[in-house]
Amino acid sequence: MIAFLVVELDPETANHDICHAPSDYRILVSRANLGLEAELYPFNMRESIPQFLFPLQSGDQEPVANLSKVLKQVYEEATVDFAIDYLVQPVPALDDSDF
Repeated sequence: MIAFLVVELDPETANHDICHAPSDYRILVSRANLGLEAELYPFNMRESIPQFLFPLQSGDQEPVANLSKVLKQVYEEATVDFAIDYLVQPVPALDDSDF
């Protein structure tokens, strides 16, 4: 089984002990054959989504997952820019440093 979890952290309630540095988002990659071990990929609003090895069956060569590239292609092909009202403030609101 393959599962990806991208988590948006609430800065007020986030438990930063699970990662050495605070981050806006995190991807947790878990491989079934490693039990409770997992890899954590933290990233912030203004950073690219980190690339990681895509877990397959044990023994198979794992390809690199580039979610930034995939999301950019989906955004362009789905013409999402026409569907989003960029005049409305996002939820949660962005800081001035995010612009």
